[in-house]
Amino acid sequence: MRPFAFLLACALLLIAVPTASAAVSVSRDELNSGQVRVEGRGAVPSATITVSSPESTASGRADSGGSFRVEASNFRSTTCRVTVRDGTSSVEAALSGCTPAATP
Repeated sequence: MRPFAFLLACALLLIAVPTASAAVSVSRDELNSGQVRVEGRGAVPSATITVSSPESTASGRADSGGSFRVEASNFRSTTCRVTVRDGTSSVEAALSGCTPAATP
């Protein structure tokens, strides 16, 4: 009967412990004169954060709480949009201060 009680206790513990379902979120994003800055939270702690557009990529690292700030020079985005990834989740963001390139 003891093994059954142990298994039951383990099962209850798994049910009672909430699982973390963090997802990357962006709180600030801008592109001015080639200088990109993206800030956010919800990343995997200490994960590499990648900010990418069709033309450029920049990266940084999340802190132990999952917050991040990525800055880079010579960044381009003709769409004025970026994808922010932490290796587990991703989110798209529109860059403020940016004007999309005209399509012919």
